[in-house]
Amino acid sequence: MTSNLAFTTYQSQLGLAGNLPIPTTMDKDGLLMIYDIVAASKVPNYKGERIRIPSGLNLEAWKEELADFHDVQLWDFLAFGWPMSYQLPWPPRSAENNHPSAVHYPTHIESYIKKEVEAGAIIGPFKTPPFSPWSSVSPMLTRQKKGSRQRRVIIDLSWPIGTSVNDPPVISRGGISP
Repeated sequence: MTSNLAFTTYQSQLGLAGNLPIPTTMDKDGLLMIYDIVAASKVPNYKGERIRIPSGLNLEAWKEELADFHDVQLWDFLAFGWPMSYQLPWPPRSAENNHPSAVHYPTHIESYIKKEVEAGAIIGPFKTPPFSPWSSVSPMLTRQKKGSRQRRVIIDLSWPIGTSVNDPPVISRGGISP
């Protein structure tokens, strides 16, 4: 586990260590502490610190069901989080604005954010980016759901073009460049 005494104490209080039950949610400070510890280790959580990520999953049932599954790392990813596939030596660039469809439907965006925060699917808001320099702000957009007045909210991970989270690196004779 981690040698960080403050987090070890925090883990014990929240049931993240040993055989104690794992909470389904965690406050922003706890999640940011996990991020700081894992980022400092410079390896994905499932390979290094192995701090369980709170979720609503019954991990013991998943472990049992996946016992003979060919992808032996799947349970690790469920328990400790998926590693980020962004492997470039510089951070992705953030978008400066949302797409026009998000700007034109602010109540749908606000409702989406509120619902996701309450469900523990996203955390925030933050006054400054908490995962600097490796955080990236991707723009949002909306599309009307078929047969409904509701709108679907989409986070565009392919924007800005050329420097988004989803963009592959450009490899040339001079090396990798943004």
